[in-house]
Amino acid sequence: MDSTSSEAIRGIRTVFEAVIADGLRRESVVGATDAEIDTALAAQGGSGAPSAVREVLRLVGRSPGLWLAGSGSGVQTMTSAMKANALATLATLPSHGIGDPASALVLVEHQRRTSTT
Repeated sequence: MDSTSSEAIRGIRTVFEAVIADGLRRESVVGATDAEIDTALAAQGGSGAPSAVREVLRLVGRSPGLWLAGSGSGVQTMTSAMKANALATLATLPSHGIGDPASALVLVEHQRRTSTT
């Protein structure tokens, strides 16, 4: 691990601990294992993620708590379907400015459908 990665991980941990100190109940979030993170990355066609992203997922990636009603995040929602939805949305926005959407890692999906009725 290089010094930039170490610094990024320390920064993520510092912010996380500050959020805990400000009142987030530590038990309200659950981190993901490296194996769960790797499975989520593979589901989206990727094999790597920045060290800071991996650290966030290690801290809150299995059960991230409520971010925004209607949003899905965490390794269990980081699926090929989430990636397909993001790519379909970008396809309707020809001036989106993302150079290679197919290689993007999609971490959060808003207004995800949670029922079939």
